[in-house]
Order: sequence, then C-alpha cells, then structure tokens
Amino acid sequence: MDKEAEAVAGAAIAETSRNQTAKRAARILVDRNRGFVIPTAKQRRLLLVEFARRNLVVYGNAFDVVKLSKPVDLDHAADIERNIDRIVLCEIKSTSRKLPRTSGDTSLP
Repeated sequence: MDKEAEAVAGAAIAETSRNQTAKRAARILVDRNRGFVIPTAKQRRLLLVEFARRNLVVYGNAFDVVKLSKPVDLDHAADIERNIDRIVLCEIKSTSRKLPRTSGDTSLP
C-alpha cells in the first residue's frame, strides 16, 4: 500500500471512530433524562420542514440530537410548529484527543 492509500485508509478509520464516539455521546445525553432526544428519520424531516417554514435553513446532517425544554411530540408537525421555541438542535463534535477530566466532572460514566 502506498503512502497516499495509507493516509486515506487512516482518515477513514479516524472518521469512523469519531462517528462511533459521537453516537455514544448522544446515547449518554439521552440516558441522562435531561430532555435530549435522538430523532428518527421521520422526525428529522419534520423538524427540517418546520424550521424551513420560519426561513431557518438547517442541513439534514447538521444535528445529532434535539434538546427539548418540555415534551414535544416530534412525530407530529403541528406539535413541532406550536413548540418550535422549545426545540434546540445540537450537533455533537468528538475528538480522539485525550483530555483531562475537570474536578467535579460527573457528566460521563
């Protein structure tokens, strides 16, 4: 394998690892029961449409989880429309860098 192919393969492996880390992070947020939801494909489409109706352009892959300040039925456009101000779209970023834990940090298991 030449150096260019090795570099491409290494980048692909790193990207896969970051995606897995982001998925794990999303699951941790949801499991904490603090209003985070991983939207289904249908819910994602409904969210995109409702944000677009308000001239807010959001790309489909631009968010990983949704933070709800109160319960919202993400399966129904009317409920999304009524509660759009209670919905925050969140993108999870991950890194392979090892970072020190801060004192009092209990956010991760």
